[in-house]
Amino acid sequence: MILEARILTSSACDARMSGVKLPAMSSAGSGNHGLTAILPIWAVKDHVSHSDRKDVLKAIALSHIITGYIKSHTGRLSAVCGCSVAAGAGAAAGTAYLMGGDLRRIASAIKNLIGDLAGVICDGANQYSGNDRDRQNYTPNNGGKTIW
Repeated sequence: MILEARILTSSACDARMSGVKLPAMSSAGSGNHGLTAILPIWAVKDHVSHSDRKDVLKAIALSHIITGYIKSHTGRLSAVCGCSVAAGAGAAAGTAYLMGGDLRRIASAIKNLIGDLAGVICDGANQYSGNDRDRQNYTPNNGGKTIW
């Protein structure tokens, strides 16, 4: 279950960052946040016998809410990796909910994830951020900054 969630999510993020032309649901303004907030829950749903469509959608909604809440406190630019911390916390909350966790267990899942990721620094993904417009306007001579 965990391996399947990791493979699905990391493969989708790798594809997006490589410029594969497929839609990605965003969360808190980022496609990678959206993939991280949704896909682990989507992978886990197949391993939880009591989950139905409504429970899965509620878990994904909770994940988006938690992701947005954390991003509202970290901002758009931060030294903290928003994809792993904000969207990861959302995914942890949604997964705990889907597995039948109560409020205490959902909070514990978030605390465990944030405790494990303390000190993970954002490397800015890559110079393209999976966006075609960035790739077209990126030149090594501009210090890695995109020009709109």
